[in-house]
Amino acid sequence: MPLQNLGMTDWKGSKNNNLLELNGMTTQVYLDEGAPDSERFKIVTGSNGAGGIAVSADGIRWGEVKDLQTETHARWDTPKNLVWDPARRQWIIYVRSTPTIQEAEAGSLRVQSYVHSLTEDFMGNWSVATPTGLNSSAHYQPDGLVVFPYEGIYIGIGNVSRPSQGTASSVC
Repeated sequence: MPLQNLGMTDWKGSKNNNLLELNGMTTQVYLDEGAPDSERFKIVTGSNGAGGIAVSADGIRWGEVKDLQTETHARWDTPKNLVWDPARRQWIIYVRSTPTIQEAEAGSLRVQSYVHSLTEDFMGNWSVATPTGLNSSAHYQPDGLVVFPYEGIYIGIGNVSRPSQGTASSVC
């Protein structure tokens, strides 16, 4: 199927593309085939510290974005990744959060974290951010964390930059 030209988002001076942008850096659209038609598509969006979620019937036109920054204490300044955990019956979003005082004093720049829905309702209440353990320093900065289910477990691949060495790599 050819890609649809949505003409919605300016990219390098042109709207001749199929890009979506909703309240900043939109990094994931999730097709929830078991949801009611009006909520089949879920989106995680945000940048510059603010972020949130929304639902859509068609994956193009979105309802109001629910701001999750205050509720979760997440930074929303990194690519976000959304998964459904069928065992716990909750949504999980991988984000970054503000370092604790101890982490900040130790020079931690970014804290790779996750938040989860407190119920099955995607647009309901969410937890505060919990660090994954892939935290950063001046020499180790995790950015995006791509997570997906495989054979009953979740596999996470973190994009890591090492500014002092001028390198980038991935870790599992």
